[in-house]
This record gives sequence, structure tokens and C-alpha cells, in this order.
Amino acid sequence: MRSPAAMSTSPSLSLDILLVILELLPRQSDVASMSRASKALRVSSIRHLLRYGITISTEQGLASFVSFLHSDLSNRAPQVRKLYVKINMGPDEDFGSDFEDIEYDMGGREETKAALRLLCNTLGNLTELEDLSIDSCEEILKLERGMLGAIVALEKLRRLQVSSVGELTASLFEKIKSSLVEVELHCFSDGMDEPDNLVPIVGPLHGTLERLSASYVEVQDAQTQFPLLRALALRKITSFDAPTLRKAFPNLTYLELSPGADYFENAEELRESSLEEPVDGSWSTLEHLCGGLDALYGVGVTQAVKRVDVDDFTLTSESLSWLHSLVRDTSPSRLLMHIGYHAKSLDGRHIRRLLAVPEASNISHLMLDLCLSTLKASAGSLMDGLVSLIFPLSATFFVLRLNKFVESDERASEVPRKCNFQVYEAFQPASHDALAQRLATACPWQIKLICFDVMGHSPTYWTITRSHGEVTAHRLEPMVGRELVHREGLWFNDRSMGLSEYI
Repeated sequence: MRSPAAMSTSPSLSLDILLVILELLPRQSDVASMSRASKALRVSSIRHLLRYGITISTEQGLASFVSFLHSDLSNRAPQVRKLYVKINMGPDEDFGSDFEDIEYDMGGREETKAALRLLCNTLGNLTELEDLSIDSCEEILKLERGMLGAIVALEKLRRLQVSSVGELTASLFEKIKSSLVEVELHCFSDGMDEPDNLVPIVGPLHGTLERLSASYVEVQDAQTQFPLLRALALRKITSFDAPTLRKAFPNLTYLELSPGADYFENAEELRESSLEEPVDGSWSTLEHLCGGLDALYGVGVTQAVKRVDVDDFTLTSESLSWLHSLVRDTSPSRLLMHIGYHAKSLDGRHIRRLLAVPEASNISHLMLDLCLSTLKASAGSLMDGLVSLIFPLSATFFVLRLNKFVESDERASEVPRKCNFQVYEAFQPASHDALAQRLATACPWQIKLICFDVMGHSPTYWTITRSHGEVTAHRLEPMVGRELVHREGLWFNDRSMGLSEYI
């Protein structure tokens, strides 16, 4: 297939057709490549290049961006919809790693101050800016005080992401003219002793906010209510109060609770408090729960939801008890579980006990993610455990993932240094047809799709057919399988991309 640049040389393709192609190109690099084919395309492609968003990570990059805009300000500035300022405002690298006791001299960043002043003077021209992300926001606002007024004056901003939250950053939410619908806060900064209380910071946005994610925060004694908020993600939290969450955010469809530590010591206490203080009418629209098992158990949701994603946990008796309570309380039809990635050992014999509660029969879509580095089981006992796990369910879709990193999506061919080699070898793609056939035959009445996703290899997908008592597994083309898995809601939850996909 010819490249975009090669296509542009064809006399049969008019400029109008090429402009339509520009609209359809999925990547910024494709647009950049095609734009170099001719002067007309170079001029026409600028707005397409800008639509993907601008990321600025250095003072020099900022100066270059401002210069580019000002060379045709009236036409270029209104095309900018997304701007990400990722300039590092931490201590100088020459200090090494032990800089905690060094008072950082903000006045010494003359180059950064000059660059920020350029940006400050340019923000007013970005009249269509909708998405703004600023790292080290508090430090930037201290270094260039005019930035605060420039951001406050933006009127079409809908999403704001900031890290390092202090008094100046908090004042943005009190003064900003835009009707923000999504906010992401990373409140942690060096020297921070206690987490920030979330609601007072974003309280001024209670009438517009629909999506909110925050790290290193707590929610306590909240009097403000956010009636439009549909998606809430609390990350790196050390504690929370479930009744307060219900009162402040009554209309959630998505709730994520990801603890900052590996374990909530007060999970039982949290659950007891939640169940003792129910809030009438709250969370009646809740569909998707996501986060640490201890937090999800502690929040005490006692109503049916569509989907539950459980972050990494291990198969202790306590964890299994919490999981069983969570499944009994929420009766999800879709369940995704990551297991054993931070454990010393993952006893494969307990896999058959994962869903040993009657309410698990409601599960139609199951994704099981097991850590190869800690898994203690033979290939045969693992398959026996999977069959025992799935057979009592009504699962029609099953995904098995075997990896050594829960966040990894690498397809490297090398064998991991530390893993259960017997299981790893037994679950190579060449064996997937036999494995899929065994699972399908052992669960003959319901299962329709099976996916194996093994570290170092691309996933394989299998559809199951039944005819005259015969059960057969047929391999799908990878693109077809990926689309089907995603459409059925069995994708891995990438929480770095914001919450817009959930509502």
C-alpha cells in the first residue's frame, strides 16, 4: 500500500480528495508525512496536525510552539483544542536523589520564567482550547503569576488536568470562567505529609462536573453535593468514608477506588460503617466498580452492577472471603480479576475456589489474569482448576491472561527470567487449539468465545460452535477477535486515558 505522500503525487487524486484523506488519518505522524508532499497540503494540514493536541516538555519546545502560532496567529491559534504542558519543575538533577532538605530556588529558573511568560501571553489567543494539562502546576503558578489569570480567563475549557496542588492551583477552581466537566488532580508533592481533602478543592465546580479523578486525596465531612458527576476515580488513597462518598456523589455510574498501600487495614471497619449508614437513593445508577479488593469490599455496595474490575490480589482465605462477599453483593455480569502480581506465591489450587458462591452464576463475561512469576501450579492442575471455575458459571466469554506484569502489553519473544516455565510452555500458541477445545468441551452449554493472552505472544481468539452434540473451537482472525473482546467489555482498563470512555 502506498504511503500518504506517494498517494498525493497521483494525478487522479484532486486536492479535495486528499483533504478528505487527511481528515481520516488516525495518527499525527501520518498527517505530518502527507503534509510534506506539497505546499498546498502543508498549508491545509496544519489544523489537522493541531487537532491531536500539543505536548510541550521543554522551554525550547514552548518557545518554538509560540513562534509557530504567531507566524499565523489568527488561523492557527483557534485550531488548538488540547495543550499539555509537561515541563519538569522539580529540583535540578545535579542535586541527585537526596534533595529533600534542599530549598528549591524558583527564582533561578530564568529560562523557564521567560518561556512561561510567552505562554501566558499566548493563552488568550487559544479561544477554542478545551483540554489543558499542566504538570508541576503549583510551581508554575508561583514562578509566573500571570498564568493564573490567563487560565482563569479561558472560557471553553472542558477538561483540566493538574499535578502538584497548592493554594494557587486550588484557586483556579474558584475563579475559572469555563464550565469544566472533567478534572484530574494529582495532589502529591514533595514534603506532603497528609492527603488533601478533595471536596473543598473542586467544590466550586459542583454544578458542572461530570468526571473526576484524583490521587493522594481523602474525602471526609463533605457538605457539597455533585449531582451531575457520573464517573469518580480516587487513586492512591489511604482512607475514605463510604457514607460521605454516597452523599457527595449520589449519581455515579463508575466508581474506582485504588488504595495507595497494598492493603487497607481498616477494610472491615469501613464496610461496617458503610452498611450501618445507608444513604437512600444514592448510587442507584451505579454500573461499574473498579479498584483494590479491600477498598471495593470496604465500600459496601449492596446492589447489582454490570461490571467489576478487581486490581491485583492474592488467594488468601481473607481475600477469597472478601471476593465472595463482593460477588454476592453486586452480582456482576462482567468480572475482571488480576491475581498474584504482588504476592510471594500464588497457590494455583485455590483458583477453583475463586467464585464459589451462587451469585457467581450471573457472570457471563470473565477475564482472569494470573501472574506467571508467582504462580505455583502444574499445567494440568491449572487447566483442571479453570474447568472447575468456569463450569458452574453461565460464562459465554472467557479471557485468560498469563503475564509477569499486570500493566505490560509487550509482545517480546524472549522467555521471562522468572516464571512458572511449565505453565508458560504448556500455554504457548501452538497449544491453544487443544486448550480451547478442552475448555469448550468441559463447559458445553454456554461458552461462545475464548481468548488466550500469554506473555511474549499476540493473543489468540476462539469461537465455539455446537452442532448435533459436537463442540468445536474455531480460531478467529486477530483483528476480528480483538474487536469482539473490546465490544463485549473485556478490555484491560487503561486508567491513564481519562474517564470519558466510561460515561
